[in-house]
Amino acid sequence: MKFQRFSILFLSLILVSCGSSEELTNTSSPISSTSIQQIECSRASIESAVGESTSVFNCAGEWAAIQPSSYVSDCTECESVWLYKWSQEKWNLMGRCNQYVPLVESQTPCSAMAGWLNDGNYIDKMADFPPSDVACTIWPTNRFSENVAITGCTPDPIE
Repeated sequence: MKFQRFSILFLSLILVSCGSSEELTNTSSPISSTSIQQIECSRASIESAVGESTSVFNCAGEWAAIQPSSYVSDCTECESVWLYKWSQEKWNLMGRCNQYVPLVESQTPCSAMAGWLNDGNYIDKMADFPPSDVACTIWPTNRFSENVAITGCTPDPIE
């Protein structure tokens, strides 16, 4: 009895996989199997990726700059800020940077990292760097009047 059921199921699968022998000739609109990647530029999304709450949070486009609360509770000058990039539908750690230095690729204040925040997994080079318009948004130091010549950012009106 079991063999007969298995045979019927197997035969059904073969017939379904064979499908129709007709050839489709409509090529007027190709079908794409790619989906639109939705960036979750929110504190909750970042905190989920980091695994803890954040004290500093700036996000623009597919980039975020954060300071985890555990770091802020232990640091004295709190100079480090971590950069994350949204790719493959998740936030990925890119590096640990000095927040008092302008964020420009040619003079990067960052040490490249990968993996999880607490792993301390430093690598040779950051795989990517925020474009200047994004860096102007997420990195307040880039908007300081003394830095706008090298960053190209509009000076911060509050300064």
